[in-house]
Amino acid sequence: MTYHRKTIAKWHFDALALTLITLLVGILLYSFKNATKAQAIISPVGSTIVVEVPVYVEPTTIEDKIRAEFGDDAGVMLRVAFCESSMNPKAKNKISTATGLFQIMASVHNVGRNWLTDPDINIKIAKQLFDKQGLKPWEASRWCWER
Repeated sequence: MTYHRKTIAKWHFDALALTLITLLVGILLYSFKNATKAQAIISPVGSTIVVEVPVYVEPTTIEDKIRAEFGDDAGVMLRVAFCESSMNPKAKNKISTATGLFQIMASVHNVGRNWLTDPDINIKIAKQLFDKQGLKPWEASRWCWER
């Protein structure tokens, strides 16, 4: 998941109130910390308290979607997608049913070829393949993505 920091509050106080409120806000935010372990930042700056919290941002680019899905393995899978389709979600192999970013074989996976041009579906199927078989499904393009 991708998070970006967003300022949710700014308050102006004198020094003693600033210290007490910083502690109280910290305790309050700590008690509501969610399961993602996302933490708020409380910054006393001069006579101002700035509270920032991580906010989930839906991945929008194909690259961001691959990073979000594959995590630590995103680097190699970005190279695989580039080698397989030049990052074109509508890429279709002319001599097989390989389709989409990761050139998933529609005939092998019982998926309509048009469905595989949807980047989200193609990435999800590629992740399932990767989790089961590693990089084996993309062995034919190893010469490209292993560089």
